[in-house]
Amino acid sequence: MTSIPWKLTEAAAQWLEPHEQEAVLGDLQETGLVSWRGFVEVAGLCARRQLAP
Repeated sequence: MTSIPWKLTEAAAQWLEPHEQEAVLGDLQETGLVSWRGFVEVAGLCARRQLAP
């Protein structure tokens, strides 16, 4: 993927553990959610992980 939303999604995924990155990005590709919506989903997941105790 080379679209801007996908590049931002990959950048946001860097906040996740390596095994989580692979799973999340793979799932997004399989479902076809590689637009801005995918970025929002990954960014939200990262935020929840960072805010969790």
